[in-house]
Amino acid sequence: MANNPDSWHSPVGFHFSVAFLLEDAQVSASFSEVDGLSQEMGFGARSRKSSGNADYPKEIKVSSLVLKRALTPLDDKVAAWIRKNFNFLKNGRIVPCNKIIVSLLDENRNPIAGWECRWVIPVKWQLSPLDSSQSKIAVETLTLKYKELERIM
Repeated sequence: MANNPDSWHSPVGFHFSVAFLLEDAQVSASFSEVDGLSQEMGFGARSRKSSGNADYPKEIKVSSLVLKRALTPLDDKVAAWIRKNFNFLKNGRIVPCNKIIVSLLDENRNPIAGWECRWVIPVKWQLSPLDSSQSKIAVETLTLKYKELERIM
């Protein structure tokens, strides 16, 4: 991202990339929508009475990352990772993705802003309703939980 405000142009929100860092391999996947890049402080009462009744930051809460795309074949590594996690009752373990990086791109596909979600697991996969009375593209939605969010550029 350019640090010079004179050369900065406001980015568009439709030119982005999503990369999964799975088992030491970076895999990109196409999505039409990304939602849930947010974090918020959780507050609670302080333990000391001398500070009064003011709330005190206790934790950082992150949202769920929601990825949407037209139903098309997904990269084999990403699909295998999702399948492993949704079969955790059979195989006895959850396999987190180390990182998912969402990057906002400029007109030359260079990243100008980026966010890193760490320790990511899939928690929901959903297909849009199938309706014979409408002519819509089938959309799949993947909802992911993550522990940490950091803006990396």
